[in-house]
This record gives sequence, C-alpha cells and structure tokens, in this order.
Amino acid sequence: MSLVLGVLLTLGFAIFAAISWHGRPRHGEPAVAPSWLAAIDGVTPAAAAGLGFVMAAANSKNIPLALKAGSIIGEARLAPLAAAALCLAVAIAGSLLLIIPALITLTGSARVHSALESLKTSSSSTTRP
Repeated sequence: MSLVLGVLLTLGFAIFAAISWHGRPRHGEPAVAPSWLAAIDGVTPAAAAGLGFVMAAANSKNIPLALKAGSIIGEARLAPLAAAALCLAVAIAGSLLLIIPALITLTGSARVHSALESLKTSSSSTTRP
C-alpha cells in the first residue's frame, strides 16, 4: 500500500512540476510580476514574518519536504521535546535562504541593498506569476 501511495505522490508532484514549468515565461520573454509583489517592499518586519509563514506553509514545494521530515522524526520515536526541537531545526534550516538576506538587509548597507535589488530583478525575470 505504501509503495502505491509513494508512486501516486511521485506522479502527482511530477505532473504538477511539468505544469508549473510549462507556465514559465519563454527565454527572453519578460515575466509579469504579481501585483501583490510590489506591496512587499513597504511591509513592516512583523507583517513580513507573517507573510513568510503563510507563503512557506502554502508553498507546494515545501509540502513533500515537510512530510518527509515529519515521517523521519516520527519514526525515530523521540521524546516530545526532542521531536519538537528537530522540527524547529528543520524549519530554521529550510528558511535560512530567507533569514540570512533579511538579517543582512538590517545592516542598511547601500552595497547590500543594490545586490538584493539586482537579485530581485533577476529572480522576477524567471518567476511565473
């Protein structure tokens, strides 16, 4: 039964990935950023943290990783506090690529700001709406 479920989940995620890839802009074609993306530049740190939590929870790419981490932690039959600590460690490790730039931005350096703006521009050119 678990083999069948694994195969079905794999096929489902492969189909989802193909559909998502097909919806990306073609090479040289400009991507249209979603309207909500422009509003992110003016949010407060607390609102950004809340938005990040919602987006991470709703991001379909995070679901299989969270399921796998949860199943491994659950199979280890650890004490509840140790299991909670591992869950927190997985969440932090998965968020480091967002946490580190956010902390670096707090320095207020013009060089960091221009580098992040360049990264934002290049990312938005390859992101689908």
